Amino acid sequence: QSSVVPFTKQQKVSSTIAGDDASNQLQQSIFDQLYKTAELIEAGNPVQAQGILARLNHQLSPIGKPFERASFYVKEALQLMLHSNGNNLNAFSPISFIFKIGAYKSFSEISPVLQFANFTCNQVLIEALERFDRIHIVDFDIGFGVQWSSFMQELVLRGNGIPSLKITAV
Repeated sequence: QSSVVPFTKQQKVSSTIAGDDASNQLQQSIFDQLYKTAELIEAGNPVQAQGILARLNHQLSPIGKPFERASFYVKEALQLMLHSNGNNLNAFSPISFIFKIGAYKSFSEISPVLQFANFTCNQVLIEALERFDRIHIVDFDIGFGVQWSSFMQELVLRGNGIPSLKITAV
């Protein structure tokens, strides 16, 4: 009986490792497809990009493990980008970006809404992440990113020490 137990435990470990390898390969495949889609959109090849997104539609769901959910939303963002590029090529021009910055600055000077929204969101995040020392934020619409400077300042001022922070803009 004692010789059977270690074999059973080893079998479980082997199957877990094999399952992890398969899961890692699937995640890498999805990541590669998303990355290739972004490259195709940037290169102006919407037909191939749409083909990859169509295949990913069958693989990804907003329900499931965190990687699958995040991948689903990245796919949705790429799909939106693909459709907005086809409809309005001037939407992402440098001139329109400068106008957006000017409008954002003007609005933030005349209305306290932006500062209040940033403060409130930062406070909720600080409270939710109070006991964590490694934080990774995936921002699907970073815009100008002005909210993150005050968030970083608040993180440093909390009593737990300086955490590790990574912000990924998609």
